[in-house]
Amino acid sequence: MGDLYASVTVFLVGMIGASIASFLNVAVFGGDNSMFKNITRKRSHCDNCERKLNFVELIPVFGWVLSGGRCWKCKRRITVLHFVSEALMFIFFSLIWLKFMGNFGMTFFGWFVVTYCYFFSIYDIKYGIVPNKYLLVAAMLIFLSSIIYVIYNGFDIHLVKNYLFAALGYSLVFAIVNIFSMLGIFPLINRKVQAFGWGDAKLALIIGLSLGVNKTFISWWIAVFSGALYGVILMLIKNKKIKGKTIPFVPFMALGSVISLLWGDLIYYTVILYLGLGIY
Repeated sequence: MGDLYASVTVFLVGMIGASIASFLNVAVFGGDNSMFKNITRKRSHCDNCERKLNFVELIPVFGWVLSGGRCWKCKRRITVLHFVSEALMFIFFSLIWLKFMGNFGMTFFGWFVVTYCYFFSIYDIKYGIVPNKYLLVAAMLIFLSSIIYVIYNGFDIHLVKNYLFAALGYSLVFAIVNIFSMLGIFPLINRKVQAFGWGDAKLALIIGLSLGVNKTFISWWIAVFSGALYGVILMLIKNKKIKGKTIPFVPFMALGSVISLLWGDLIYYTVILYLGLGIY
């Protein structure tokens, strides 16, 4: 009975994550530049035939599977990205629950990190920017969670320095790379063109404040390698150079952050320090 209860709990937690992904997909990709209009103007519908989606189709993850990835009426194909994004949030929310089980403070904070990583990723993909107003909201929530932590655990100056150093250091990396690229110091990047958006540097502050030094360090390396790998694969598939083209980097920052949040300590102490690349 205990195993059944645990399994059902993990499933429900995963569905919460998938539901959040579904909601954010509608808010960002809903067809209007205003997120508020996208979530309030009318019920979810097929973009082709305008038919309102029924209850089964609205079920996160399973709705896409049960409909065969097509509209029930006009049979137009529904992008698989909806299924993939909801499935990923299902998995990440479940993993956060399993990792921090019993520590509700860390569990909710982990869900918050995963959620803002997902939101800023799809926003960057859609609009190519990281909006300041939502970064401010994320920063305020992190500050609030810090106050709650201090109330229950006491003030630790070393911990504060750790997270501030992570935030400022990670952001400074983006600033330095941007300045160097605009000066033409990096040969692989067009002269006077930013290597990254300044929104990436601002998001780096939020990530650093969320993860601390070691995990932020892991997050950065994962972001760099996954972004570089994506660029190489893109060049091989399309058989053309991507120099001068813009590739959203926030999704790779988000991927690194979530992986680091879940397995950062393991990676840091078993791989990074072994290779002598870590910050002792």
